Order: sequence, then structure tokens, then C-alpha cells
Amino acid sequence: MFLSIFGDFYVYFWQWLVDPARLILDEMFWRMLNGVEASIPDVVRNFCLWDWLGIELKFPSKAEIMSMVIGFEPECFAVQAGLSLKMMQFWLMIFGWIMWIFLVIIRFIELIVFVIVYFIFFIYKYIIDFFLWIRWAIMTYIYLPIYNLLLPIINFFLWLHFQIMVIIMIPINWFWLVMMIIWNFFLSIYLVILCFFIWLHDYLWSIFWFVVNFLFELVWPIIYWIIQVLAFIPYWIMWAWYFVM
Repeated sequence: MFLSIFGDFYVYFWQWLVDPARLILDEMFWRMLNGVEASIPDVVRNFCLWDWLGIELKFPSKAEIMSMVIGFEPECFAVQAGLSLKMMQFWLMIFGWIMWIFLVIIRFIELIVFVIVYFIFFIYKYIIDFFLWIRWAIMTYIYLPIYNLLLPIINFFLWLHFQIMVIIMIPINWFWLVMMIIWNFFLSIYLVILCFFIWLHDYLWSIFWFVVNFLFELVWPIIYWIIQVLAFIPYWIMWAWYFVM
């Protein structure tokens, strides 16, 4: 019915608003099945409006309801069970049709609002497209022709600016050249001094190691003779031990 009235707008409405509601419903059912409502305080979960107002409500029993509907109270358990199922189907059908009527009314109002909002955005789109077209037309038919017409003049002034900057930079470049020559000169002096002290350091250490090596070669025969003398007795003991073995 809605599809025949609103056409593609109902398809857009269903795809944008109705179908995504399934995610919310799935979330609600998941919370109910997984006990998320257990985190709700007992005062809120067990709240009863009639107890809070002090009104006592007494609901009729199943047999009393049947007697009010059919005029007598059935005594057979099978009849009571069958009538209970039929009455449940009847009341659910009534409430289902009532909810369907409300659903149709609410959805019809939502569709009218949706169509109005859609047309507002549709018009807004054309307004934006119109201003974008004006901008494109100005750039294409006004700015670019003027720019292409003035491009040789712009290039001339750019070339003139470049030549002026070259002339201005000549003394500055010469100044930096002199500064770099002076800096390289002092840097070369610094490196010569540094290399001299490195050479002096290595030369002094070479003298030290030459003296150490000379003294070691001079004293080593004496040290070796002392070791031989001191090791004579341990050597003789080991020789005797090997001989006995």
C-alpha cells in the first residue's frame, strides 16, 4: 500500500530508517537473553504504579473471564484448556490489529515527514549545485580568460622580479663567498693544530712503549733465570714422582 502511494520514497524510507532498526531490536533481545537487565536496581525493576498510588487491583481468574465471555463457567479441564487457547488467540488478534492500525498511522505520518525532509534536501542540493555552477562559470568564462590575457604581463613581471633578485643577491653572494673563504682558512688552521697534537700524542706513546719493550727484553733473561732456580725443587719432585711411577 505504501509502496503504491509513495513509490521509491518508501523504498528509501525502509532502507534508511526501518531496516537499520533491526540492529536496535537485536541489541535489546541480546540484553534480555544475557541478563543485562540484572544491573537495573530492584526499586526500578519491581516498581508498580498501582502500589505507589495505593490502588489495589484484582485481576479475574481464568474461569471468571470465561464465564463473563460465554455466560457460564466450564467445569471440564479440556474445555477450559481449549477455550483458553482460543481466547488467547482472540485477544492477541485484537491487539495485533489495533497495533497494526497504529503502525499504519504512525508510519504514514513518518513517510509524509520523510518526503518533506527529502524534498528539502533535494531543493538544497539544487541550490548548492547552482552556486557550484556559478563558481565554475566564473572560473571558466571570466577568471581564466582574464588570466590567459594577462599571462604575458604576469610572466614579464615575474622575469623582472627574478632579474632584480639576481642583481640584489650579487653582493650578498660575494659577501658569503668571502665569509666561507675566511671560515675555511681558520678551519684549516684548526685542523693543522689538531693533527699536530694527535701526532705528538702518538709519538710520545711510541717512545713510552719503546722504553717498556727495551726494559722487558733487558730484564726478561734475569727473570727467566730466577724462575728456573725457584722451580728447580718442584721440578725435581715431579721428576722423582714420575720415576717412581
